[in-house]
Amino acid sequence: MGQAMHSILDRRNVVYAALFCYRQSIELYLKSLIEEFGHGAKKKHGLMELWGQFVEALRERGMEGQTGMEEVEELIMEMHRADERSDGFRYATDRKDGVFEFGDIGINLENLREVMSGLGNFFKCAAPALRHEEG
Repeated sequence: MGQAMHSILDRRNVVYAALFCYRQSIELYLKSLIEEFGHGAKKKHGLMELWGQFVEALRERGMEGQTGMEEVEELIMEMHRADERSDGFRYATDRKDGVFEFGDIGINLENLREVMSGLGNFFKCAAPALRHEEG
């Protein structure tokens, strides 16, 4: 991704693949946490639905007001709005063969990487925190 940050041609070739992988990682982190600490993740792709299930697992343990929750929810909501059904970054067309048109919205890849790294850290710390509350 380093080269893509410096070349507009490379950036256009990798940005959607990167966004797909980041979105997928959010979905998988949430499903994993819900499976272990919630009531089982439904076989859905909607990030806001999964986020709600995760927050419910926190609420059941009295942990819903943890530091950073609002910021994490805002990031998840932003990714959800960009790709609600987990198909916008995955396929060239939607279910009706319409082309996805996200345009070149000037995504700052370095910032994207930093933000997603921080979000990954949040999820990596969530499991030990939840286990500690159960212990």
